[in-house]
Amino acid sequence: MENERPVLRVDFARWWPNFNPEHNFLVNALRMHFDVQVGASPDILFFSVFQGEWPAGDYLKVFYTGEARRPDMSAADWAFSYECDEEFRHPRHLRVPLYAIEIDGRAFRDDWGRELIKTGDYADRIMAEGREGFCAYVAYKDAWTRCAMFDRLAAYRRVVAPGRSRSNAAPISDGDPEKSRMNDEFQALKCSFFQTFRFALVFENCSYPGYTSEKLVDAMRAGCIPIYWGNPAVVREFNPRSFVNVNDYEAEESARCPRWLKRFPFLYKRFWKYHIMPRAMDRAAAVVREIDRNPEVRRAVLAEPWFHNNRPNRYFDPAPLIRRMREIGEAALVRKVARQKGPPKIGA
Repeated sequence: MENERPVLRVDFARWWPNFNPEHNFLVNALRMHFDVQVGASPDILFFSVFQGEWPAGDYLKVFYTGEARRPDMSAADWAFSYECDEEFRHPRHLRVPLYAIEIDGRAFRDDWGRELIKTGDYADRIMAEGREGFCAYVAYKDAWTRCAMFDRLAAYRRVVAPGRSRSNAAPISDGDPEKSRMNDEFQALKCSFFQTFRFALVFENCSYPGYTSEKLVDAMRAGCIPIYWGNPAVVREFNPRSFVNVNDYEAEESARCPRWLKRFPFLYKRFWKYHIMPRAMDRAAAVVREIDRNPEVRRAVLAEPWFHNNRPNRYFDPAPLIRRMREIGEAALVRKVARQKGPPKIGA
């Protein structure tokens, strides 16, 4: 029949736990163009950075990660990651930041971009909620920068931490292991938890250009003022006046250090840990205290749009992902047809 769509089989390898191969943002985009079946003998294998075996077969390899792992294009035919395409410069790579995807990978959330557009009364509405909670912190790993900033804020007022890192409160999952950080309910639970706090401490586990996880947007969706560190290029995609961007203070403190020091990575790393970052975090903590104590300052920060010009950044637009999945599907079909024809017969 003319309306029948081409059939593609896909499979997943080295993926995170609790991932649903039938319903996720990659398969959803591919199904807009093809009849997709999930199972063995794939035409396309999606793989990530976790442990696992490779299935046998001749297939296109498509890499995806939301972690701070640079794609190895020698091991993949196509790739999606946090890397900025302007710097990564590979024709078969596309930036798909984790903040535009549900944490379990179930769906691409372009609606979150629209949700984050601020109306003129936004600041008044948040201020009228009378949030008494000072700061929330939900993290799994005790990264040094996170804990150092936590300690500075906690010296001023209580920071509530229901996660594994610096845990001092009951888990937001109410002790239910089925509502863990990889469960489809967890992100909604976290946003609901954040909604009683003025601030959210949302440091990444490391700093790398382009690497912005879900943490920043989770805080924004809950109406918290984020206290952020991680992606030094975050200001390309979000308005830095709407949150406390510790990267800015880090950059300013780094610019003050002797130029010769940067020629010695070991020495610079120690100077960064014991001088640059402590000073940057001290300055950020002072800004947080001022925002917390002064309602007019807090209102002014809340009035700033999350996005530049109050328009969602381009990474909330699903069109590039949908187009790229069509390209990948078409390439897989070409490979599939060639495979089915087999090698040419000798003497033919």
